[in-house]
Amino acid sequence: AAAGGGLDISSLLSNVGGWMQSTGAAWEMTGLTTDPVFVAGLAAAGTLPMFLFCFFAGWGSSALPSPDSYWWVPIVAPLFGGVIGGGAYQLLILPFLPARDRALLEQSELKGAL
Repeated sequence: AAAGGGLDISSLLSNVGGWMQSTGAAWEMTGLTTDPVFVAGLAAAGTLPMFLFCFFAGWGSSALPSPDSYWWVPIVAPLFGGVIGGGAYQLLILPFLPARDRALLEQSELKGAL
């Protein structure tokens, strides 16, 4: 009975430590930005390693507790969004920036002077 009680206490303390870390990280992220996408990304980044470890350790679909296996969307969506946003910036905004044109002109004049 003593071993079981010790295991329960250690499990409880481990869980409390994990909750404190998650709460502290979310609090810090909320202090940096109020955008819910960033806060959700932090939550996904903090829990994904644990979910993947449990999945590969043999827990199977129980390790990824979400309806219709939705767990991957907060991981993959920012990657696609970053690529699409970067491409849109390169094509739609960067060519129209006046400072860029001036810098390219100055650079070509410097090369021509050499």
